[in-house]
Amino acid sequence: MKLTNQLNHAKYFWWGKGWGTKPRINTDNFYYKMQWKAKAKRPLEVIEQTLPENIKPIDPNIYVRQEINREFHIDHKFKLPWPYSHRPIKGTPEDPNYKQETALVFHRNKRLIEPINLPLHFTNSLLENDLPQSILKFQNQIQFDDKLVDYCRRRFEWSLFNDCAMQKLPLNREFPYLDQKPPRVFGTTINRKECLILQTLYEISNSWTAKTFGYDPNLISMRISRPHCVYPIRRDEKYALLDLECDFVTILSPTSPNTSLKSIPFDPDYVENASNRPLKSISPISWQVGFDNKNFYPEDFKFIIPAKSQIHTIFLSNNNVRLLNDEDYQGHGIMFCYGYAMQQAKLLENHEQKFVPQTIQCLYTSPKDSMKIGFVLFQLNSIAGDDSMIRNQVWISEPRSVMDDTRAVLNDLFTIQSFRVANASSF
Repeated sequence: MKLTNQLNHAKYFWWGKGWGTKPRINTDNFYYKMQWKAKAKRPLEVIEQTLPENIKPIDPNIYVRQEINREFHIDHKFKLPWPYSHRPIKGTPEDPNYKQETALVFHRNKRLIEPINLPLHFTNSLLENDLPQSILKFQNQIQFDDKLVDYCRRRFEWSLFNDCAMQKLPLNREFPYLDQKPPRVFGTTINRKECLILQTLYEISNSWTAKTFGYDPNLISMRISRPHCVYPIRRDEKYALLDLECDFVTILSPTSPNTSLKSIPFDPDYVENASNRPLKSISPISWQVGFDNKNFYPEDFKFIIPAKSQIHTIFLSNNNVRLLNDEDYQGHGIMFCYGYAMQQAKLLENHEQKFVPQTIQCLYTSPKDSMKIGFVLFQLNSIAGDDSMIRNQVWISEPRSVMDDTRAVLNDLFTIQSFRVANASSF
């Protein structure tokens, strides 16, 4: 059927309780006009006054005009009352928080061209061949029975395969059968698997450390979930930002408010071992390839943790974005450790304390080969940035599968997680 006449829109609508006009979505302007009309019809009270002879009254509107002129044009810029006032859109040049300067932003989903050399060059760090001697010496003292290994393996198996929250998994079509629709499969998503594995590692290491060394388990159980931490830096006349959003961060807290924690360096002889050693070249690329250009960025970069506390471990997952290699996760761990270590050094400067080497570690997960975990150990030896001749130090442990190498995973976990607690005399 071809319509030749103009369609007439319905004037009345069915509300469910009867017929009526089109309902109003925003009724603020409607009531605003009704108030003005009601006030305009209100009669004004007239009070007659008798003036003495030879007296001329002054027009009161003069004072009204002066007050309006002073209020709207002198004290502040004239603004129309609501709803006629102009409101700038967030992120546009009219927004007062808009910045014309371009910012280079690094985030956890960025794929790096040089996953190891680029973070080392940017953070002014050196990659050591093996774990620190202090860590290896402490590792020989770690002991746990087979019963704990069996319990942890069953806990890992439940986190990966037997989770009760089964969800619809995406349909994966394989070449050359792209025209065939595979059956719907229910299971556990990668993002939930990583969350359960991180939570399991956190609880196991915290309980074992508390039982072995006999301290309050709440000492390192304090954590910050999805912390808002952004570290700004100026380099090569560019404004770079490290967006350090991770799953959660554990914090070392003192037993009493009067005690203070001291940072225990992984390498006490860092001056001799990390001085006058050249960095690996990343030529012909620049460090800017690891950042994304953005024109608008926030101004609040404050990262707040409890007083006299220190960051213990950064828990970083894949976040179900893309499957990367082990080197990509290690490079992200280096950038995250550097940003959090610099933030912690800033907090020490605010408390007027002398700078000491800051040690931070990162536990990352890789969903390949039935979930692997690895560690990145970082020691910040100087806060001068790339201008300092004293390099920072990085140690990387071999990523291991939680199901195939359960004992080796627990050995690395207990060693690295309890090293600072066992060697801190203030606890």
